[in-house]
Amino acid sequence: MSDSGGEYKSKEFDEILKKEGIKVLQSVPHTPQQNGHAERFNRTLMDKAQAIRLDACLPQSWWEFAVNCALHAYNRTPMRRLGWRTPYELVNGKVPDIGYFRVFGCGAYVYLPEDVRANKLAPKSELMVFLGYPEGIKGYLFMRLHNNSLFVGATALFDETFMPKCPTADRRGFTPISEQPIDDNGPTEAPPIPEEADDDSVDFPEHHQSPSPKRDLSNNKEIDPPSTPPRQQQQPPVEPPPAPWKSGRTRNVLTRPGNIYGDTRNPTDILNEGRRRALRPTTGSKGRSQPPDQLGQQQPVPGPSSA
Repeated sequence: MSDSGGEYKSKEFDEILKKEGIKVLQSVPHTPQQNGHAERFNRTLMDKAQAIRLDACLPQSWWEFAVNCALHAYNRTPMRRLGWRTPYELVNGKVPDIGYFRVFGCGAYVYLPEDVRANKLAPKSELMVFLGYPEGIKGYLFMRLHNNSLFVGATALFDETFMPKCPTADRRGFTPISEQPIDDNGPTEAPPIPEEADDDSVDFPEHHQSPSPKRDLSNNKEIDPPSTPPRQQQQPPVEPPPAPWKSGRTRNVLTRPGNIYGDTRNPTDILNEGRRRALRPTTGSKGRSQPPDQLGQQQPVPGPSSA
């Protein structure tokens, strides 16, 4: 199953398919939805290649190496639809060895054989960029930085936290699998306190020597030294809290025409005044106050309806 592209149409390829008894199915031109499995795999592969290429700050012209490296890792990745087996295992019948995997685009100090060196005094290794695994060769593929030429070698010292092509070329943190990551700000747990500490490691309090009294040699009397205040740690001035916000708008007094208490008095003030008068203790004719049970009774407020 493929699309109607010219890369899948040739006389030699058709003869091989007929000899093997393979039927050819092709989709409608300009309709990739009919070949969804292949198109979805292309998207997955290009996403992986784009991610590792951008992480290593490699130019766009090096996309071929990123695709080959991503495909090499994809064929050796367990998949759920295959019963958590790898495509490599289904084809070759054995579990692949991934101990040689390295970070794509990292720096590596590659050993240079004698016939590659300029002379006997030239360095025996060179910093190169790791680009993947050549097909059919037990080695690694590198790019030389001084002339952008490919180099295949089997002996190299990899620095997987260093990307030579990145502008800053900063060292990156690398945490192996199944190990706890290290916090850049320091260890999460406090270091243990030793049971016995040496005298050199103990911080003693600072000792301030009091000034000795001075004597007047002529009269043989002590002169009181000026009292010096103890040194205090200078603290930043404490700013007072901001004052609460208050509205500057004048309150309008609610008035009602015809009020017997006056048109300019607030009805709320009139009601509060009546309540205070009712709770005020009153005295009888003989100067004795009313019993406590009568103090809490509210007195009627005189008004038009008090009759």
